[in-house]
Amino acid sequence: MSDLTPHDPALAPLPAKKSFHMGLVVIPLALVGLLAAGWSAFWYQQVNKFEARLDELIEREASLGKQWTCAQRKIGGFPFRLEATCGATSLVLKDAGLSLGIGTVRAVAQAYDPSLMIIEADGPMQITNQASETWTTKWELARSSVRLDLKNLKDLPERSSLEIKSISVFAPNNPKVSTTIESIDVQARRNPEKFATERAYDLAFTVTNLVDFMLAEITKTNDPLTLSYDLTITRNPEPSKKPLPEQLELWRSQGGLVTLRQMMVNRGPFNLVMSGEMGLDAQHRPDFRLDTKVKGLDELLKASGQKADILNLLGGKRAASGEMTFNLRTQSGQAFLGPLPLGKMPPLY
Repeated sequence: MSDLTPHDPALAPLPAKKSFHMGLVVIPLALVGLLAAGWSAFWYQQVNKFEARLDELIEREASLGKQWTCAQRKIGGFPFRLEATCGATSLVLKDAGLSLGIGTVRAVAQAYDPSLMIIEADGPMQITNQASETWTTKWELARSSVRLDLKNLKDLPERSSLEIKSISVFAPNNPKVSTTIESIDVQARRNPEKFATERAYDLAFTVTNLVDFMLAEITKTNDPLTLSYDLTITRNPEPSKKPLPEQLELWRSQGGLVTLRQMMVNRGPFNLVMSGEMGLDAQHRPDFRLDTKVKGLDELLKASGQKADILNLLGGKRAASGEMTFNLRTQSGQAFLGPLPLGKMPPLY
């Protein structure tokens, strides 16, 4: 009888231990493979929806008279981003008689948050009018973010912003006639308290250090201009291709109002600050009440070759020194600057 019995510890089989070690390797690899396959399927599903949304947005813009062309389109961004690149982008504004060649544009979103799109444009942009005159616009950075309402892409976005830095605009056939701007910043959003009931939209806009050749010629000074405003517009109509007069009448008839929290203009010694409300009356005329503060108006008038004595009519020595606080308003279609009538306001449409 052999001594090699199954009870000999030196000869005990080890298949269970090997299987245990193989399981430590195979099971995680299988899980990773399943996860990768699942994520790949999810990404391809999301990128197809992303591309379909881009097409829907282009179709919506076309219905509003804005004809976008995205040539040499590429889709990518795997595994975590959704990215569409237009190698050559153009926009035709039929009603305005303008065509824009924008160059390469990229739209990017995260696969897990496709409602937020980041858009960048390389430029330069060529703007051509009906007379075939072309303006050239260059920038260092042009970037926009848009938070879309995925349930209704035809309505206003939930939030959007635009940032452009180091801008240069050259007039047609005359590169010496130019405008330079340090930066433009635009912020827009659905007002969180009033959009559902009044379709209220908040808008903030800032242009920093604008220097314009023609403005410098008129005012005889090259001081840069900075402009900003912060306002809320109620009763915003849904985007439409209706003529502007029809859209304005719809806005007016529904009680649309612009609440100007602040508008500010600074240029050298000149400073203007306004706040108040603006709308349209039943005769389609501008209707407003604006509290206004001005400093340095005398210096601006002198620089442009005008006499500052006219300011005496608005309040004596303080007004003559270019510092004024007054109300700019309308009453029954008549505009007033403080106590002085400025004339009748014509209907806008």
